[in-house]
Amino acid sequence: MLRAVTFALLLMWPIGVAQAQKDTGRLSETTALSLSLFGTLGAATVGFLWWQMEQQSSPTGAVLIAGAAIVGPSFGHFYAGRTGGVWVRLGVGVGAPLLARAVLGSGSSGADGCLGCFLPDLNLGAVIAAGVILAAGGAAIVVSAVHDIGTAPRAARERNESRSAARVRILPSYAPSTHAVGLKVRVTF
Repeated sequence: MLRAVTFALLLMWPIGVAQAQKDTGRLSETTALSLSLFGTLGAATVGFLWWQMEQQSSPTGAVLIAGAAIVGPSFGHFYAGRTGGVWVRLGVGVGAPLLARAVLGSGSSGADGCLGCFLPDLNLGAVIAAGVILAAGGAAIVVSAVHDIGTAPRAARERNESRSAARVRILPSYAPSTHAVGLKVRVTF
């Protein structure tokens, strides 16, 4: 239980820092980069340590590492109000193993349903194809993650530029003391 609370606090800390800076109006490019970088590396480190403490018997650490690779790089983009490449990594992270499994076939040739029983009967070409699919999926996730981490400062900069442009807004207005309806002009620059 203590480990779960520690992990939750580690993940919530950068989000709280980001929200505090976001409330000031301008976003820091350094914060966007830090959120993406440390959101990925921090969660992956916690996942790896968890996996080691459980002696690889629990999938929790592996799930945390996968989550860090899929969601972590987009933290800086979330900070800037965008999604980054999280949907690409999620699609590849789910799709590649499913496709590899489909290439391998039904999985078991034994009547007892033993998962290890099908290994001697597999076609070598199918095994190689599944390995290539998994390797390509992993490479796509890594490339997308590096791209998201590298472009997080640009996302914050673009958001700041879009917010700092001069704007003229015409808004409806109501004066309760005179019961008058009108328009007001708000200019920001």
